[in-house]
Amino acid sequence: MKFDKILIVSLLTGILFAGAGCNIFDSQIPVDQTGAPILQSETPPPGEISSWTKEIETDPMSSGLTKDGWQPIENVTLPTVYFAYDRSVIGASERHKLNQVAKYLKENTTFGLIIEGHCDEKGSAEYNRSLGERRAIAAQDYLKKAGVSEKRLKTMSYGEDRLAHKADTEVAHAKNRRVELILAKTH
Repeated sequence: MKFDKILIVSLLTGILFAGAGCNIFDSQIPVDQTGAPILQSETPPPGEISSWTKEIETDPMSSGLTKDGWQPIENVTLPTVYFAYDRSVIGASERHKLNQVAKYLKENTTFGLIIEGHCDEKGSAEYNRSLGERRAIAAQDYLKKAGVSEKRLKTMSYGEDRLAHKADTEVAHAKNRRVELILAKTH
């Protein structure tokens, strides 16, 4: 009987410490002043946008055109802008990315930008679609203030429909709270 109590106490203590260890690990994601996660950048440091490459998903049935006739530029990727949990404010650590994109767009007026808002899977699908839209609009507003014409900016929200990382960890959730920027040829 005494052995059983010691075993149970030992197991419970181990579970508590294991749980605390997970929380400590998860809480060590650095954040900026607005609470946006500061993640290892998946893009090169500020420089030439043309040096970033990635395949962009297009619908083969539409010849790569969006509904309004914009054509995503193949093999070009722009930086991803990350957000704090349940927030749509552009964090201080993310602004340089949008400043760089704004500079490029002002110098290359034949291109537009498709701004896609994304969320992690916490919350309802409707809420996440709305939050993704607010994130996309926040990026659009930032770019407009930086001098990019609104006619060259299109927003859309995918909410939680297109996760960048499917793992159920805080790091994966942080990487899903984002805006993706897609360079496009307009008309």
